[in-house]
Amino acid sequence: MPGKATAITKIPLPARVSLENSGYYIASIYDEDYLPYTKDTGEAAFGFHNPQGTRIVSPYENTIDVPGKLDTTGIEVGIPVVATYGANITIPSISIKAIVPAEKTENNRNTEIELFFPGDTFIYGDSGTQRRYTIAKLRAVTNTLEVKKLDMNIGNGVDYRGIQLAEFSYYKDNKYTIESKFDFRVVTGIPDKNFSVPQGTESGTAYNGQYLHKFIYVPAYGLDGKVWLNNNLGANYSNVNSPVFSPGKQASSPTDFNAYGSLFRSGHNAYNTSHLLGHELVKWTNATTGAPEISSLSWNHSHYPPNYALKFTEYCPDGFKTPTANDWIRYGNVLAQTTSGLANNEFWNDLSLRLSAAGYRNIYNGTLFNEQSARGYYWSSTIYYDVSGVYTNGVFRRHFKSEYTTVSNDIIFNGYSIRCIKD
Repeated sequence: MPGKATAITKIPLPARVSLENSGYYIASIYDEDYLPYTKDTGEAAFGFHNPQGTRIVSPYENTIDVPGKLDTTGIEVGIPVVATYGANITIPSISIKAIVPAEKTENNRNTEIELFFPGDTFIYGDSGTQRRYTIAKLRAVTNTLEVKKLDMNIGNGVDYRGIQLAEFSYYKDNKYTIESKFDFRVVTGIPDKNFSVPQGTESGTAYNGQYLHKFIYVPAYGLDGKVWLNNNLGANYSNVNSPVFSPGKQASSPTDFNAYGSLFRSGHNAYNTSHLLGHELVKWTNATTGAPEISSLSWNHSHYPPNYALKFTEYCPDGFKTPTANDWIRYGNVLAQTTSGLANNEFWNDLSLRLSAAGYRNIYNGTLFNEQSARGYYWSSTIYYDVSGVYTNGVFRRHFKSEYTTVSNDIIFNGYSIRCIKD
């Protein structure tokens, strides 16, 4: 059984204010035999498991060893709040504690952890510096929590939710009748869609047979209460092959190039068309400089990709999807707002998703990169049609920089970032 507080905590909230559900996922992995990766078919479990099918023996299957730890400093987490626009909100200082049982720890000891509300005052809503969430801290109380490690092939479960470590329960509002929960879980991480797919001969001799999509992503609760992936697709922090591999780590700032990741054309079907596998991969030298990982797959040969008639391509891993335009709009609504209704630079410093400003790859020449460290562009899955209902090769995207953000349409052939949301 997961650790749980002995009683539901009564938080003295103002009238007509509610604290919603939230949570946090931590990655804790050990696996030296994970290719070919196969989706879990049952509940997540601790232990070791060989992959199904014929084992892939290659120098590219390096050991994955990620210790999951939560120390007494802890991490900041956002918890959605629902209230009336313009209301003055005060969340009092309060502590909720739970025990992670010994059998779920590396050192085989019961470990006490805490969801701590330090006290928060803000105006709820839709102008100025207002927001729609409160900030708490998840931390160990006395001793660092060392989470037991999971195997890639059995540690996620069919629902990709891993194993529950603890649950913090608190009443949703001051009527003390409805329960909200903060769910703390361990996962191995979500493998990239092409995690165990090698490059083909089309990539050239230097890349043929290599596994360049060994990316592992960790679920993350967004400030909208939805589960997203914690990093952009293709981020160095998610890359098993990268010297900075640390799947639970996110961008330290919007200009952290190790979180930039891949830049995709929405119409390139890399998953189903082998000769395009790897077209989106980027080597980042610093916060302002990038280049195609596989130069032969750059799109400098043409304005249009070979399968340009595709209106949308899904690059997200199984169980996740590219956000719709409305998903991005709703997420922007929980952040600070401007008087015009568009979220301001809070997208630049988002607490939960830590979106980075990777800029874009040029529509006409894929070897040209623009606006790195200055702007972020994120695809949605929503196709744009003109007023007569005609498809225009356009897809909506979320765009932000340090001063403002908006959701608008753009042609599918630019190379933009992708951040995934759970189905």
